[in-house]
Amino acid sequence: MKRKSIFIILILLLATPAFLVSCKGGKDPNIEHYTCPMHPQIKMDNPGQCPICGMDLIPVKKDTSEDHSAHSDHQEKNSSSQQIKINPRYVQNIGVLTEKVQKRDLTQIIPTYGKIAHDHRLWVAQNEYIEALKLGDKELIKATERKLIFLGLSEKWIETIKKTKSADITLHLKTDKVKPKYIEAYVYQEDIGRIKEGLNVEITDQKGRFLANGLIKAIGTLVDLNSRSIRVLVESDSPLNLKLNTFVQVKIKVPMGEKLSINTQAILFNGDHNMVYVSKGKGTFEPKMIQIGEEAGNYHEILGGLNDGDLVVTNGHFLIDSESQIKMGGSSSGHNH
Repeated sequence: MKRKSIFIILILLLATPAFLVSCKGGKDPNIEHYTCPMHPQIKMDNPGQCPICGMDLIPVKKDTSEDHSAHSDHQEKNSSSQQIKINPRYVQNIGVLTEKVQKRDLTQIIPTYGKIAHDHRLWVAQNEYIEALKLGDKELIKATERKLIFLGLSEKWIETIKKTKSADITLHLKTDKVKPKYIEAYVYQEDIGRIKEGLNVEITDQKGRFLANGLIKAIGTLVDLNSRSIRVLVESDSPLNLKLNTFVQVKIKVPMGEKLSINTQAILFNGDHNMVYVSKGKGTFEPKMIQIGEEAGNYHEILGGLNDGDLVVTNGHFLIDSESQIKMGGSSSGHNH
């Protein structure tokens, strides 16, 4: 009889919530569920790892709780200002970094390719001949024709230039005694409006190894119908130890001037609805829709949505975005992560 009474008492104790919570591994009644910071759609009754990415799950407290728990300290969203409040210690743990919105001298890079050219004198001579044709000076025309013949151009090609009145920079002579300094680069027609003579370029080999700097010396006038590109003559600042017709990579540097800009890493791209998180200090962040302009290296021009001096999140914004989704019940904000 005594054994039966003890057995009944043990059953009653095991059935009480207080006993269950006090047992090792019991669930805190203030915790609604456990979720993944990167995948808020995951909701588990017990701690563990995310089945998608393997990250440790974090507890989500019940909304009715007034206790300053780990998650309730992490985030508090103001419905009127759309601000997100996260515990500053958690901000430090997830590695949130910020960078200032400011005006910068931006330089846009137009990447293209080219090949080591021959003697540039032929390019100059062709243009002199074309100018003589336009002036109608017979003596000057004859003199420039003789120069083209001396440089090795056939009478047939001279006749072609006479008809088209356009220089062809594919026509160069070999210079075996002198190392080449000229490159025939090819710029696609959609980029040609942004380049001009005198722009700086960087020349690298096919593996991206630096060879020399250079300048744009001349720009062609005809678009190649097959490649839809225009030939551009580039002069390097030093002789190139490469064989003629060797292909190289060319980066044309186009100054954009001083523009309000941010680091590209700060932007959550989503078509016409690009956004950033602006840090307001003390673990408070505010999502902002922005309008972006041209890209220049690691930066994007800002056309609207931000002010000079704003602090934007450049690292950790995906976790901040996930935190906001958790508070909203796991609904998607529609950003491309």
